[in-house]
Amino acid sequence: MGRKKDSALRRLQRVVLKTLRSRKLILVEVGAIAIAGAILTLVPQATGPATETAAFETAFPSLTPILQAIQFDRVLWSTWFLFILTLSCASLAVVLNDQFRKALKIWLRRPRPSHFARAPYRLEFERPARSDTAPVETLERRGRIAVWGLPMLHLGLLTVVLAGVIRMLWGQDAVVDLIEGETLPTSPTAYGAQWNGPFAGEFSFADPITFEELDLDFYESGRLRNISGRVRVGEGIFARVAINEPLVFGSRQLYLSQTYGPAAIVAVEVGGVTENIGVPMSLEGKDFVGLTFVHGMELRLRGQGPSFGALQVRLLKDGGLAFIGTLAPGQSAELPTGGRIALLDIRKWARFNASRDVALWLAYTGFGLITLGALLLFAVVQVDTYLKVSAGEDGREQVLVAMRPKRFVPLFKERFEALVQSEGHVGALSAMAHLSTPHDED
Repeated sequence: MGRKKDSALRRLQRVVLKTLRSRKLILVEVGAIAIAGAILTLVPQATGPATETAAFETAFPSLTPILQAIQFDRVLWSTWFLFILTLSCASLAVVLNDQFRKALKIWLRRPRPSHFARAPYRLEFERPARSDTAPVETLERRGRIAVWGLPMLHLGLLTVVLAGVIRMLWGQDAVVDLIEGETLPTSPTAYGAQWNGPFAGEFSFADPITFEELDLDFYESGRLRNISGRVRVGEGIFARVAINEPLVFGSRQLYLSQTYGPAAIVAVEVGGVTENIGVPMSLEGKDFVGLTFVHGMELRLRGQGPSFGALQVRLLKDGGLAFIGTLAPGQSAELPTGGRIALLDIRKWARFNASRDVALWLAYTGFGLITLGALLLFAVVQVDTYLKVSAGEDGREQVLVAMRPKRFVPLFKERFEALVQSEGHVGALSAMAHLSTPHDED
């Protein structure tokens, strides 16, 4: 019974390994990753700019819920993409094992004279005997390290894909909108949204980060040239963060996105209790609008034009209009129901993306291995050379010269010509009928 069970397990193992190393499955995996990349490009992601997501939802209102249900709006956090990467890891591991075994076998195998029977470069000729030359037979192999090029390349690919799997399981992403002067606390609840791996927990920074100022640089045409922000970490460490210049805290990073706008600082006093709130405003048509809730009332703000100096303010309570008016920074007005509303200031707000990638170093290692493997694969060529000199008749010697490059055979013609000429051959090699026709080795 035990032998039958062991035999069944071995058969299952062979089937699984055969499936994982099959070209059809590997092509399916590559195609699935390519499709995921296309989806990532075409469908606005939840971690991306809010304007892109809103525009897509407006353009495709019926399609958006379907895409969200199948996780097309968060590809890098989707279950189906994790399955693709895990399957790709398994296939790469099996293929890498096969390639490593093959490379090790080639590495340990020494060239023998029989290997040169069908060498692409092979020439036999006679020369006058050299007094300083005894019968010789030499075998030489150069560029032996090239056999590790393909395994190294696939090891790099496996490392990168494995880093992606670890990123999905233990990685963290978060987004938060901050107004100038606002502090991001160390609590995970301070973020507008988080996307965390199943083993990652909630994201937060160890120290509070205060958003001091947003700097905008525009072209003469009015298009945005550059956006950067000045932040304060903890009590007094100032730093600058930009789109391509994140603030790095070990494996945690803070990025500044291109999503920004004006923000109104409003104070509403009702029943002797004053509540100060910051209201980020976004572009709607040609106006900037903002919406929030304060003291159980809905507060709506509208600034006309891109460079408004005052805001139209509306307060709604229980579906009815409680206040409407126009306020400039520093102005206030009494509420009909009692209390007061004031527009304290107009500042700028920006969206920050935060992330923690515990496998980033592993991904960079994989890219380095891919580069090294490509260099070994294409810049280094294994070349076997065979030279045999034997005594002939009438004071002459028989010389056999053979060269067997592993790849790029035509590129070694001049080297072979120089080799045979150094051994005493005279004449054009192309005229010799017994010079083999160059062809690439398997």
